[in-house]
Amino acid sequence: MEEHFEGETPYITLDSHTPMANSKPIHNMFMSKHVRKKLKETGYTSNQHMNVMFERSKPLRVGDSYTWKLREMEFNVVVLGKTELFVKGMRVYAYCVGIIE
Repeated sequence: MEEHFEGETPYITLDSHTPMANSKPIHNMFMSKHVRKKLKETGYTSNQHMNVMFERSKPLRVGDSYTWKLREMEFNVVVLGKTELFVKGMRVYAYCVGIIE
């Protein structure tokens, strides 16, 4: 089960967009083969990834890098995947991002 930033989420931005939920970093050993392949294709190095969820689709493209911020903490991330989910009857857009080393 993923841990989330909970009360800190309103202070998170991904390319200036504030998510509705954001998992804490997860080691890449839990990453699916499809997403690992996408990471390899980008040429970036990453040992951890996060899942970032929004209520609406954002103009974030798979393979592109963006800045993820939580207050003073800042990471460069690469979008590795995007999917549309239904959670309790609500449409959610989830982005898997790798933390670039």
